[in-house]
Amino acid sequence: MTRNRFRTQFAQVLAEAFRKVYSDKFESVGETQVFSADFIYDSLEKPKDPRMGRFAFPVFRFGKLLGAKPPDIASNVSQSAMELVKGDGNTYDGLSNISNTGGFINAATNFKTEAQETLHEVLSLKSGYGSSDRGAGRTMLVEYSSPNIAKPFGIGHLRTTILGNSLRLIFKKLGFKVVGINYLGDWGTQFGKMIVAYRKWGKGINIADSHVSDLLELY
Repeated sequence: MTRNRFRTQFAQVLAEAFRKVYSDKFESVGETQVFSADFIYDSLEKPKDPRMGRFAFPVFRFGKLLGAKPPDIASNVSQSAMELVKGDGNTYDGLSNISNTGGFINAATNFKTEAQETLHEVLSLKSGYGSSDRGAGRTMLVEYSSPNIAKPFGIGHLRTTILGNSLRLIFKKLGFKVVGINYLGDWGTQFGKMIVAYRKWGKGINIADSHVSDLLELY
């Protein structure tokens, strides 16, 4: 799977900053957890507020490891990382700013550069854009609208069917073996209600000559 260049740069500069700020701890534990660019890469999140940047790294879990409070960790490391970005503009050319908010370290990317590279990649890879082998060897079950077969279809069935099929295509793109299923509800409940309704109110109805609308009215 091809790694995102901007995400990779952020992970690398954070690992370098952690090693610099917490050098004593780095000497004792080595290239693990926050001192590993690969670990940071896999732990990056998307900020809830897009104004915070493109990527975010939470440091709450590492207070005990580093012997400091998460907000202090985020503040010290983000400052060190930003200094590294300014000092080596070629290595970290995809990053425009690194800041902290509480226990998160946030990175903003050079939007113009990222947009240009993304569009170039889309045009080059065409239908292959976004594909990966993340789900190789794994099976994903996606359920669609699963309608109540005793009622007509409604707009809600269309919505959930579209969502289900969209998820199926996304997981397929990620390399999963995808099984789509449209389970027809709970048959026992629906037919049980129909039997009760017919016994109470359908004595005069000729089932052989009835239509679905008649059964729906009973239901």
